[in-house]
Amino acid sequence: MARNEIWVLVWMYLVSTTAEGPRCPPGAADDQCREDGSAADEYFFYVNGAKLRLIYGQTYYHFTCLDNVTLEYEWLPRFERAVNVSKAWLTACAPPPRGYAAGLRALGVAPRALELARPPAGALAAAALRGLALRELGVAARAPLRAEPAFLAPLAGLSVLRLANVSLPREAALLLPPALRSLSLVDVGVAALPAEAFGRLPALTHLVLSDPLVRELDLREATALRFASLSAPLAGVTLGPSVVNVTLRGVRGVALLGDCSSLRRVVVEGFEEPPPARWLAACPALRELSVRCGRAGALGAGALAGARALRELAVSRCGLRELPPQWLAEAPALEALDLSDNELRLLPSELAGATALRRVRLAGNRLEAEALRVLAALPALQDLELERNPLGDLCGSGDVVANALSPLWRARGLRSLSLARTNVSRVCRDWRADLPRLAALDLRHNRVPLLQFDDLQWRRDVATRVDLRGNPLQDVHYSREQFQAVLAGNLSSEFASSPLTTLVLDALQCECGSYWFARAVRERPRHARAALRGAHCTALGAALEAVEPRRLTCALPPRAGCPAGCACRVTGEHARLACERAGLRRVPRAPPGLPARELLLAHNYIADVTLDDFTPDLEVRVERFERTVGYDTSTMNILDLSDNLISSVDAATAAALFEAGRSVRLDGNPLRCDCDALPLLRALDGGAAGRPGREGRPGREGRPGRAVWPGRAACRGADLERDCAPALWPYALAALALAAASAVAAGCLVRPAARQWLKKFLLERGLCLRWVLRPLREDDDERRPYDAFVSFSHHDERFAAELARRLEAGAARRLCLHSRDWRPGDWIPAQIARSVRRSRRTLVLLSERFLRSAWARAELREALGAALREARPRLLLVLLPGLSAARAAAADPQLRAYLAAVTYLRWDDPLFWDKLLLAMPEPRAPGTAGTPAPLPLPPLPPLPPLAAPAPPPCA
Repeated sequence: MARNEIWVLVWMYLVSTTAEGPRCPPGAADDQCREDGSAADEYFFYVNGAKLRLIYGQTYYHFTCLDNVTLEYEWLPRFERAVNVSKAWLTACAPPPRGYAAGLRALGVAPRALELARPPAGALAAAALRGLALRELGVAARAPLRAEPAFLAPLAGLSVLRLANVSLPREAALLLPPALRSLSLVDVGVAALPAEAFGRLPALTHLVLSDPLVRELDLREATALRFASLSAPLAGVTLGPSVVNVTLRGVRGVALLGDCSSLRRVVVEGFEEPPPARWLAACPALRELSVRCGRAGALGAGALAGARALRELAVSRCGLRELPPQWLAEAPALEALDLSDNELRLLPSELAGATALRRVRLAGNRLEAEALRVLAALPALQDLELERNPLGDLCGSGDVVANALSPLWRARGLRSLSLARTNVSRVCRDWRADLPRLAALDLRHNRVPLLQFDDLQWRRDVATRVDLRGNPLQDVHYSREQFQAVLAGNLSSEFASSPLTTLVLDALQCECGSYWFARAVRERPRHARAALRGAHCTALGAALEAVEPRRLTCALPPRAGCPAGCACRVTGEHARLACERAGLRRVPRAPPGLPARELLLAHNYIADVTLDDFTPDLEVRVERFERTVGYDTSTMNILDLSDNLISSVDAATAAALFEAGRSVRLDGNPLRCDCDALPLLRALDGGAAGRPGREGRPGREGRPGRAVWPGRAACRGADLERDCAPALWPYALAALALAAASAVAAGCLVRPAARQWLKKFLLERGLCLRWVLRPLREDDDERRPYDAFVSFSHHDERFAAELARRLEAGAARRLCLHSRDWRPGDWIPAQIARSVRRSRRTLVLLSERFLRSAWARAELREALGAALREARPRLLLVLLPGLSAARAAAADPQLRAYLAAVTYLRWDDPLFWDKLLLAMPEPRAPGTAGTPAPLPLPPLPPLPPLAAPAPPPCA
């Protein structure tokens, strides 16, 4: 039960046990008075056939008269003993013949204050109030009610009087009780209150007057009056010597006459005539001025002349287009300035000279970001409100880094800043790190789309609350590199000791953009100096910090790389392809750059599974992943190939299927139990021993599974090994022949590795290049329109341009460069595959920038896959200056394997161009079909010249 509900029950119990409620009088018949229960402070009765409700508490009593139930009815509910209450309300009750006092005594109620609401029309006479001992009286009429001149004579000790819609004659104003301390007159129908009436009220301190008939008011005789609120078409008001606070609403003029030497606060809301010159000069103690004009041009440049002591100034709805510098000169001690709801665009430089100004409110203007530089120069500024101004991004936009500063970066004393509804779309660095005293930042209803890593790092001297509600926030985004920095503890120590900042958010979409943040929160909960409040994932039904990272996914459309017929969901590091019943005949490709950790291909028509289907898209770099992330990747891959048309799997593919502990499901396929099944059986049996959960459906995290076809028990690997084993004597003869050949070639090419080493040795020294590079020139496809597709990082474009200049000289060869030959608007992964497929070679310019480029590595993976599929060395690797082969091999396992198996070139090799020309296809005959004319390239900086090569000895 909520705490508030408990207190309500306790209060109800105390009321019921300590207060005796009203009861029907003894002897009353049921049709005269019958009790109908009670609830809290409400008591219900049936009186004279009508339902009556009384409200009673320890300090109040409320009785509403009905048409047939008045204060004169003898069977009214009453208290057995009289109760004293602070205030009693009588609604729609006419005075009994003996007055209200007799009616209240009959009810058993003795109030100190009485409110007469909606009394019947007529006259309010002294007889109705005789016998009451009241300190406070309020009369609020709806029907015409006329007060008699001496109607308050019985209430000589009255100190508070409120009259609304009661006609008050002049004579009655002169006979008001002299003990009055507070007087409120609303629509009393007087054109002027006589000055001598205030002279008869020596204790009056508060006056409220609202009447459209009052034209003049003289308060000089009200010697004790301190507070006056006047709503009338006055041309001015004559003040007394004690008035400290005056409010004028709907007046014709604002002239302050009489003695305003004590006046400290003036509020003006709506006036017709501009203030007269030096209208505040006679008020030397004035500290606060608030003016709401209602129309433009109502205040001039000299409106504050003489107000030298002014501390707070508020001018709103006056159509100000600029802040008059004279105002600042006239109020040198100004501490608070409110210019809300005007039309200001800029602020004068003189404002920076207001050295005492601590609070500035400029909401609802047309200020631009440049105006904030003047505000930042205020030395004492602490509170700044700028909501509803078209400021836009205060710290840059587009590709500007997140650590840019706003114009407010110098306001280091700022404690509260309101930028609601100002079109802000990012959190500036100075708000996070350079304004250490900022305790409240209001960014509601702006255009902030997401929070990034830096937005959660706050350096503060005090705890801060940042309100981001009403923004189109979707995710809290970390990059993989930032996540790895969190795990490694590579965070700035300057934020570690800061008090925690609270970011108040609305519900989030919680998709793949929050993946790395969720990982960081789960593994390093206290890495950020900000806590998220209200960051609830609506679709997932949980707070973002509590959501498992694997549930933070995004749907990937076909145009972004999702294969046709598949439903693709991606996280920050991998993809899940659900392609069941999609009519597929081959394994689809995962989106570029995202390995498919789950590939569900059940119920399709896939008959062949090859090594190329899982390389490189399904590759998991186990060693690097476990080292940097700390997760066991052996449970991360799921491959479901059940219910397809697979009959056999070759040895290389079978080994790749189950590497890194991948979970594979193969049941429902017509797998043969013959000698072709041996590679699959060996892959299943190798590593399955002693590891539970390998049979059946793919297991969940921590329990990988490998499924086989029905009847595997009858297809025993040991039996097949015996039955499929070939005769041994042919192998013995072959061994003898091999031994003889080895004896002849001893010291020469003993192993393939030695042969490869020999080729590399000759290539690096420029020896026998035609023999070394001959396999590259065999079986060139004349039908491919390009001689080479050049893959490079855009930072290395000058190297590609030099290749094109030399190789395309005289239109001898034609290169494909993505910066020149790709069609604008085409999908990039498709263009990569098409360029590799339509080129006789793929030249990869390897550099550090190439290895860091996602698209460049996608081109490399496509070229590697093509080389493996065609079993031809069409891929030619060129190491640019600054990159070693060891560094390139360490960046990618497949690249390491390829570098070890084939020869490669170095740009800074003196024989580079000779080696390159021998490795390239033969030039086509002039006019050969399918050879497009080379296009010109834009001029680029020249490359440093290479040393003149020596002629190769074996050329």
